[in-house]
This record gives sequence, C-alpha cells and structure tokens, in this order.
Amino acid sequence: MRDDVRRALPVASFAFGIGASLAYVAQRIVERLRSAPIDPTLLVFTIHTSFYWRVLTATFWGGVFGIIAYAIAHRLSDEQQGRCYRALSRAIVPIALILAYCSWRFP
Repeated sequence: MRDDVRRALPVASFAFGIGASLAYVAQRIVERLRSAPIDPTLLVFTIHTSFYWRVLTATFWGGVFGIIAYAIAHRLSDEQQGRCYRALSRAIVPIALILAYCSWRFP
C-alpha cells in the first residue's frame, strides 16, 4: 500500500465512524421530535423497519463523509496531516460525549 494512502485511511475511518453516528442520532432525534414520547420497553415489541432504515442511511452518510475526508487527507502534506490528526484527537472525546448525551436523552 502506498504511503500517502496509508496515512489517509485513518482520517477516512474516523470520518466514517463519526459521520455515521451523527447521522443516526440526528435521524433518531428528528423522529422523537415528530412523535410523542414512548415507553422504551415497548421498543422490543415494535417492528424494527425504521431501525434498519436509520442504520442504512447512517451508513450511507458515513461513507460519504469517509470519502470526502479521504480525498482531503490524501492531498495534504505530512505537516498538514499531523495537524489534522492532532485536531481529530482533540475532537474525539467531545464528539463522543455529545453523541452519548443525545443517545441517552433521545432513546
């Protein structure tokens, strides 16, 4: 594998994971805001078609974010990629906390 490709893959993977998670949580929040609050125990007894649809579209958007991030990271110099990795490493904890809060608040 070429060196520039090897350096761009972690950024693309990170963007895929965060993009898919954000897309899923955003879809779930929109669904919750459009409907009345429900009892979480009833989720076991409902049809999960909407869950599969949310997962499918979140995966699609994660792929789009990953492709865009790969295209950008592939063209960066070594110094710029180092700055990009440092920025991503600082951003991962706040993003994870925001996703956890939104998932907890809007189950």
